[in-house]
Amino acid sequence: MTPPHARKSTCPNCQRAFAQELKPGRPRNYCSDACRNQANHRKKVSGEETTAHDPSRHEALLAETIEALRQAVNDLTDAMREQRPSAELLKCRAQIARLSEDVEAVAVRRGRDRGESWDVMSDALALSRDRLRKKWTLEIFDRRMGRRPAPAQRLSPNEGITVFIPQQRPPDTHRDGTPENDAGPDPDGSPPTYPYPSSPTQLLASALSYLQRRSGYTLRHLAFDVGVHPSYVSRILNGERDPSWEVTAGLAVACSADAADLLPLWNAVHNVATPSPSTPKQAVNLYRAVLRGLHLAAAAPTPQAMCETSNYSLTTTDIVRALNGPRVPDWPTTQHLVLALRGRPADLYTVWQIASSSPDAEVTTISAGAFG
Repeated sequence: MTPPHARKSTCPNCQRAFAQELKPGRPRNYCSDACRNQANHRKKVSGEETTAHDPSRHEALLAETIEALRQAVNDLTDAMREQRPSAELLKCRAQIARLSEDVEAVAVRRGRDRGESWDVMSDALALSRDRLRKKWTLEIFDRRMGRRPAPAQRLSPNEGITVFIPQQRPPDTHRDGTPENDAGPDPDGSPPTYPYPSSPTQLLASALSYLQRRSGYTLRHLAFDVGVHPSYVSRILNGERDPSWEVTAGLAVACSADAADLLPLWNAVHNVATPSPSTPKQAVNLYRAVLRGLHLAAAAPTPQAMCETSNYSLTTTDIVRALNGPRVPDWPTTQHLVLALRGRPADLYTVWQIASSSPDAEVTTISAGAFG
């Protein structure tokens, strides 16, 4: 139980909750000196080869990027056949060049994870070994992947991305075979078109902004609770500043929210590697925290609104089960959920793999009232 004169915080290294006394001075970021030292060491070696990256994440990113590149080439071909203005052809060409560079970045990091030498890969690109090493350090790679505008993006009038996911079940049934009564209007048969995924900074700012609006508190009130200036809170909510974890957690607590739901978003903003879950149950909890954070960033849309965003590729039952548990949905459903909430599915793929290995895991759930 948290002491009366203490504030509950979450350690960004081990993700454990801890209580710290409310007293003058800077609040602690970490639950212990050991966690702080581990986090500092991880930051120091973030650009070195010793930093571990999950190979499966690179496989998912590579597949996603190659699919986006294929679609961009198709867009260029269509633009040529339809005799569109040269400006559109050049726009397609720029998109292909960017995606080709993304493929190079992911392939290089994937190759290093697989033990391929710098010499072999640099020869394939007609570059020197040192130039390739400097071009795609882990820090540069993470920064480039963090600001990618979208997976599988298409040049279309509505400026969205279209995801082609095979049908996994009959259209009028739930995944467990029971009749589906909440699917809404029949979709037109076309794949859903989603808005571009937001950047990590945009997602965190949107989540905090939504919590502030939901709480009804003024910026001055929140700033006083957290111990910062109101103008700084305003810049955070506008996405102009990246807050520290203690400020982020303090704002969440002041808005009567669970700071743990914002931790994945905060980690993405600051390029802090979330410790890999060691058990399926931990993976399930992390999976739900990521979805809840994205749900907050999207201003907590109702299940019906998310169904409409997905062109009814999702049902309200899919959405409530994914957010409430206890089971983890299949990967196509997860992709639709993340895209509908303006996230990037590849960022959740590894966690989903571990979590889905234990579909009956019981986890902490959120109430239906969280949907508004």
